[in-house]
Amino acid sequence: MTDSAQSALRRIMELESKSTRFCLICNYITRIIEPIASRCAKFRFNTLDQDCVIDKLQNISDLEGIQIENRDVLVELCNLSGGDLRKAINILQTALKMKKNEEKVTIDDLHEICGHIPPKIIKNIIDVCKEKSFQKLEKAIKDLIYEGYSAHQLLIQLNDWIENENCYLNDKKKSVLAEKISKADQYLLEGSNEYLQTLNVCSTLISIT
Repeated sequence: MTDSAQSALRRIMELESKSTRFCLICNYITRIIEPIASRCAKFRFNTLDQDCVIDKLQNISDLEGIQIENRDVLVELCNLSGGDLRKAINILQTALKMKKNEEKVTIDDLHEICGHIPPKIIKNIIDVCKEKSFQKLEKAIKDLIYEGYSAHQLLIQLNDWIENENCYLNDKKKSVLAEKISKADQYLLEGSNEYLQTLNVCSTLISIT
């Protein structure tokens, strides 16, 4: 809802508060205007356990006749949704619409729907940063953007790489890169240029490698 729509809702809540109770559900509390947020009791819910999400998705697949290649597909779907069952179901529904009759949903289908960047592209960017070649880095990022992948998705996967045990950075360098990623993500939400923010983050990786 836009701020204007929320302001109109606030007025309705004020007028009808004696006879009506409102239950608002959102993913990001910061996007709710303060006048509404201050009038509500806030209940925060953690993401669902992975096994719980997978079991529910398997149940939905069985009931709807959705053919899944293997259990790894549901595990990856859970990872891509970040524990958000509603998002996972929407992705699964979109994947089903892409398939023809009797075709199984695969991990590649999920990655295509979510705009997930292939691991080989992430590895290439990291390798270029290890070489400390700014020219190669510029080309790699331009190719990434030309392929249609989002800078936000790159930041997510770089952050996942930091948490991976195969990351060659020490804890201090990880913290520096993580801080740069968080700031770049904020700037992107505020409308900054994707190419420049991505280049900024990767340049930091070059400098600390």
